[in-house]
Amino acid sequence: MNDKKKCFEMCVNHDVSCPVNDCKYWINYKKDLNCAIICANQHGPLSLREVADRIGVSFVRVKQIQDMTVEKFTKRLATLGITATEVKTILAALRSGEEDHSLME
Repeated sequence: MNDKKKCFEMCVNHDVSCPVNDCKYWINYKKDLNCAIICANQHGPLSLREVADRIGVSFVRVKQIQDMTVEKFTKRLATLGITATEVKTILAALRSGEEDHSLME
């Protein structure tokens, strides 16, 4: 078992915020015990506004990052022969929750 899993389990089992603020999963959001893994497992997919609240930036900035990411993702997949329409279908399936994206397993 790795240290991050132990940290995650400790926080959940003792209902305490994560003290390891140099962890790559640490977020400054005490309602989720300062842990992105706990957040993902408790809430599932978040709205852009919920993401903005958790990472401390504006909704508009999160939307800009999402748009840039989707554009980059689409371009890279095009090099593999995947069309923009197919990418939209994949993204729609991910957004609808058709896949299990739990980080706990």
